[in-house]
Amino acid sequence: MSKALQVPNGWKPSKIKDAAQVNPRSNSVDDDTLVAFLPMNAVSESGIIQGAEIRKAIDVKKGFTSFETGDVLVAKITPCFENYKVAYVQN
Repeated sequence: MSKALQVPNGWKPSKIKDAAQVNPRSNSVDDDTLVAFLPMNAVSESGIIQGAEIRKAIDVKKGFTSFETGDVLVAKITPCFENYKVAYVQN
């Protein structure tokens, strides 16, 4: 395992839950609303979102994590996390 990064002067280490919301509940949307769905292969190792699918909200409300514009997406599955699957949702 690698060493932790050095924290810059003036910064205090903290837990991520104290600095950001992790998996907050999203605003509910109507079941027939079209939403973007991102399979893991739609997020590149360089942080680019490509190949988002459009689906009805009812089809993805259960079993998937919701996100909104301005969110940072981080992979939950170990191989994807290790391959730096992360992206910023711009629109």
